[in-house]
Amino acid sequence: METKQKLMQTALQLFADNGYSETSVQEIAKQTGISKGGFYSYFPSKIDLMLEMVDDYHQSIQNITREIDGTKAELASYLHGELEIWIEHRLFFHVIFKELPPKKDETFTKKMEQLHDTLHYHHQEYFYLTYGQQIAPYVTDLVIMLEGIMKEYMMYMMLHDKQMDARQLSSWISRQMDGIVQNLANQKPFLQGDEERTIEQLLEDTKEIVLQYQLSNQQMLLRTIDEINRHIHADRDPFQLELLIHYLKREKVIEIQTIQIEKMWKQGGL
Repeated sequence: METKQKLMQTALQLFADNGYSETSVQEIAKQTGISKGGFYSYFPSKIDLMLEMVDDYHQSIQNITREIDGTKAELASYLHGELEIWIEHRLFFHVIFKELPPKKDETFTKKMEQLHDTLHYHHQEYFYLTYGQQIAPYVTDLVIMLEGIMKEYMMYMMLHDKQMDARQLSSWISRQMDGIVQNLANQKPFLQGDEERTIEQLLEDTKEIVLQYQLSNQQMLLRTIDEINRHIHADRDPFQLELLIHYLKREKVIEIQTIQIEKMWKQGGL
């Protein structure tokens, strides 16, 4: 194991056992088997170490989008990977919830807000992939309910030191959400959701994400999105359109959106 990774794991265990404020840099370094100066060669401070842990978790969430199969129609298939990562990082969440209350550090708070935004957007896309665009008016309510359920299971697991199987839990949560969705037809949304999205809106959303992440191939991705838009509306060669979509799907930060675009195109939902 690399020293940097060992430092983070040692620190996380000490934060969980003794508290974040009560754990010194000296103690983290000693438990890792390096000097205090060695710690500072990797991290300027304890909070910087925690910030990197948040980044690692955020990257793990982004990575699972590469495994998404947009042809599946079960919410469980999309939740499974995320829940596995949650369970794997349970000690990290124990420290986050217990030791680092909101607003304790401005940079840390901002990173946690970015993580929440990423999760919220993924959850929204999971609902569209599973149930289609017709759930748009209810999507905000559904995402809030889903996130509340997932958070409470995580808290229960931490407080009671319980082990949970990610596949079984994702199937259980999925079945409960299926029941909720089936009973939406005659109800008005409690919160304002989205209007049913068009493929043009999805393409614009994808553009915004490309610009936000400042990707190295940004210009090529933006030109590809524009070309997809032209192909769809001019009813051009579908083989060329498939190639353009395949290129977009290789970029993990927009993979979910690209799957949605492809699905709507094939279903004729322009």
